[in-house]
Amino acid sequence: MFSLKSVRRVAFFIFLTGLLLILVVPAFSEKITAVYDGAATEQDAEWWNLSTTYSANWTDDIDWASP
Repeated sequence: MFSLKSVRRVAFFIFLTGLLLILVVPAFSEKITAVYDGAATEQDAEWWNLSTTYSANWTDDIDWASP
């Protein structure tokens, strides 16, 4: 029905995809967790293109006295 060569190719592709997911997903989830926990370094913030100048509470950045 299927040739052994095509079955091996599909199996190898599935193996590589799984290996890629095992290696890449934890790295990204670590960065995402660090950003949400506020433990991100300045380099991580630049990597995520986040501004490091704003405080954790966005209301502190508003000048409520200005008209």
